Amino acid sequence: MWNGYYDERCYLHYLIVDSATGDILLPLLLPGTTYAGHITVNLLGILIEKIRSRLPKLSISVRMDAGFACPALFTAVERLGLRYSIALAGNPVLHRLAQEDYEAVSKHGGRLYREFLYQAETWPQARRVIAITFSRATGVVRQHFVVTDRQEPLDEVYEEYCQRGEDIENRIKEWKCQLAADRTSCHRFEANQLRLFLHVAAYALFKEMHRRLARTEFETSTIATLRLRLIKVACWIKITSRNV
Repeated sequence: MWNGYYDERCYLHYLIVDSATGDILLPLLLPGTTYAGHITVNLLGILIEKIRSRLPKLSISVRMDAGFACPALFTAVERLGLRYSIALAGNPVLHRLAQEDYEAVSKHGGRLYREFLYQAETWPQARRVIAITFSRATGVVRQHFVVTDRQEPLDEVYEEYCQRGEDIENRIKEWKCQLAADRTSCHRFEANQLRLFLHVAAYALFKEMHRRLARTEFETSTIATLRLRLIKVACWIKITSRNV
């Protein structure tokens, strides 16, 4: 279970989330030694097949951070006919291709976009990569890279990719922190996987509650608020001739 990045033995929670609804489509517990990019190839294939059996003409796009990026994944999403925006970790070649923007932002600040075709040694073909160079308030210049098949303007592609923070990552954070879904204190792997399923079931119930509370004051409430205001509060309703 040893994971070198976290420098300890651990489990990894693996989730595929519908960004339009916030629903968790696939929850899986992985050993700390599993690389998410490789397992995604098989899981995406299973999930997309099930979706298209019901909705064959649905256009599907995926967004992932650099922790998933690997040649097999790029090949898989293209084979499945998915639109994709996947972050790439920076390397000397990518930074060299965007060096001019880095120097310009270092001098004048702001944000610059650039696109180019890039082919790593392990890729069978070149792909479109967008480089985003920007300066933070502290004056530090950062560069992000996204590989994509989308043909929209560069800023639109990048902003749509970044929107995953609200559409997906905040929903995962809410699920993990407000339902204690990151607890894996059982002794056996299978028991912890069952615990993960139960937390996802609880999350699904809260999502349904959200839908039924549309156009009320609780429409955008977090899970914690719903628990506190509607579930955890116990009361005795007393009706008299004058009031309730």
